[in-house]
Amino acid sequence: MPPRRVPLVGRIELRLTAAVVVMAALPLVIGILLALRVAQKAADLFYDPRVGRELEASLDVYGPLVRALQSSMRYRAEAIASLEPLRAAAAIGDAKEVDEELRDAFDRYSDRPDPFSGDPLISLASLEVYEGLPFADCLETFAPRPPGEEGMPPAALPETARKLAGVRRPQPIDPKVEFDLAQCKPLSPDDGAPMLVATFVTDRARIERRHEADEFIQVYKGVIARREEFVRLNVSFFALLLGTTILVAAGVGFALARSVSGRVRRVSQAAQQVAAGDLEVRVPEHGGDEIGDLAIAFNRMLREVERSRARIEYLQRVGAWQDMARRLAHEIKNPLTPIQLAVEETHSRYDGSDPKMKKLLDTTLEVVTEEVGTLRRLVSEFTEFARLPHARLMEEDVERLLEEIKPTLERLGLGTEPGDIMLTPSGGTSIPVRVTVETRPEPNERGERTTQIAADRQMLRKAIDNLVRNAVQAIRAAGKGHRVRVHAATLADGRVAVDVDDDGPGVPTGDRERVFDPYFTTRTEGTGLGLAIVKKIVVEHGGTIECDASPLGGARFRIVAPAWETPESRAAIEEAERASVV
Repeated sequence: MPPRRVPLVGRIELRLTAAVVVMAALPLVIGILLALRVAQKAADLFYDPRVGRELEASLDVYGPLVRALQSSMRYRAEAIASLEPLRAAAAIGDAKEVDEELRDAFDRYSDRPDPFSGDPLISLASLEVYEGLPFADCLETFAPRPPGEEGMPPAALPETARKLAGVRRPQPIDPKVEFDLAQCKPLSPDDGAPMLVATFVTDRARIERRHEADEFIQVYKGVIARREEFVRLNVSFFALLLGTTILVAAGVGFALARSVSGRVRRVSQAAQQVAAGDLEVRVPEHGGDEIGDLAIAFNRMLREVERSRARIEYLQRVGAWQDMARRLAHEIKNPLTPIQLAVEETHSRYDGSDPKMKKLLDTTLEVVTEEVGTLRRLVSEFTEFARLPHARLMEEDVERLLEEIKPTLERLGLGTEPGDIMLTPSGGTSIPVRVTVETRPEPNERGERTTQIAADRQMLRKAIDNLVRNAVQAIRAAGKGHRVRVHAATLADGRVAVDVDDDGPGVPTGDRERVFDPYFTTRTEGTGLGLAIVKKIVVEHGGTIECDASPLGGARFRIVAPAWETPESRAAIEEAERASVV
């Protein structure tokens, strides 16, 4: 079946992206709508037409006040200009008399309360009389200065003007708090008559407040005119903000979705490969989240499936080999007794008249007896292999098990059993081998120590016994080594390993996988069934067995069994129960 084409954008990516965009944009849209509504309400309150009317009304209040101040100034100037002594002194051009009259008028009017406002806010700053100063030139010379230029010296007087006298207050005009205004009044109706110039000051804040109010009203009217533009700008700004947020949310959502969907897609593709029969595929285990946990669980499942398939296949092969061993044992066992009886009968009935024949018969009887014994041992091993029972797994303690079999294993190295007496290549007696058993399992790197496993006590003892016996025989057959070490350890994944190490000749790298196959052996006297029996026992325990190089210099056979109450041990118990029923 051709592989399914992977779309450019998956459905998970679209859904996650849409969800992120909606979740990011929805609160923003609601906030924008509320903000616009609040802004509109605030604008409606701030841009109330009544505010404009009230501002213009307040400006109208300042107008009469300023006009009243100006009228007060004109009134005083006219009052001073109408003084007869001053007019008479100015008419004859008596400067001294004019100066005395001006000082008298200054003393009289400078502290007089304002007849309009009732308080002395207006004070006379200077009184001067100019002879030959036209009225128009007087207004132009002493007119109020533009804003910011108050207090500056007046423009130059015409050459025809002559100053007769003048009086001023002691302190100068302070342009920060005072505003000065000048009034020109003729002292006579005749042309070219002396001109009275009266300069007054008032509170600058009164004058500037009117100007400020007028400017504020103009600004307010401009804001009113730009009100709709302001609302449009707000709408445009929020729309831009919303669009930018949606784009950013879509990008972030898509990147997040692509990361998640990519990892999910890898698991999905791996599952499809597994469905097609490929159990070697693995998913990258990264990311400390649920998908990472899924990848770890998926890979663990594949390893378990791979082990289970290899276990089933191996047990099937072993079953076929057991059936063949049963038939071979039956076929070999039947003719052994008649052959041995026939040779013995022939040997016993010969009277020995011919020495050569007698020697031949003796040799024949010896050879036949030895070979029949070998065949009987072979039949015994075939029968044992064929009748190997199924494991009945229960909770067992590895430490206790090793303590129980420790004496038996240590005796295997002494060479006291008949089956263990083997000659060295030099023809000497059997080589003594020191077998040590360390009963307490070593903890792993995290300090964890597991001793409880699912095991069949008798069968596991037999497997360890076979491994130690095989190591001792290998050392004696090669004439190399003198030590076998049995110890247990807790692995990083919590499983328990039982190692059988020796310092013998070891196992060649190319034979380490084949040594567990039935009938494969590197020794002339072996049948190749011992390690096959060990592997069948280990496989039925839900474990594994491996052959590798030992730290002692020889071979290491490692049995690895799952800990008690783990998924692997429960699966092994269930499989063993099904096998025993069958």
